[in-house]
Amino acid sequence: MICTNSLTSNGRSLLIATDAATSSNKKENKMTSKNIIVDWDAITINLTNGTLTKIAHFAAQYGVSRPTAKKMLADHYGTSIVFNRGRTGGIVFNPVATTATA
Repeated sequence: MICTNSLTSNGRSLLIATDAATSSNKKENKMTSKNIIVDWDAITINLTNGTLTKIAHFAAQYGVSRPTAKKMLADHYGTSIVFNRGRTGGIVFNPVATTATA
């Protein structure tokens, strides 16, 4: 998967995610691209107040797969977020990164 970020004229981030999709003929691989406009400010607010905690919610909101959603979040936030696994897991801000910058 290849992800490219760029800014639009209104300041929102445009992420172009390209996935390799296998056609019915296994010898052929086609590249498909999808232009996704993500409002990162709204995502940050939702992460801060706890309304966005699961990768599946983010993926469903933008119509991408869970691995693509996780890569998008990791590419944008870097080490400032952590993906916790398990029943009570989800996306949270990294407490180590927030205390180091404060």
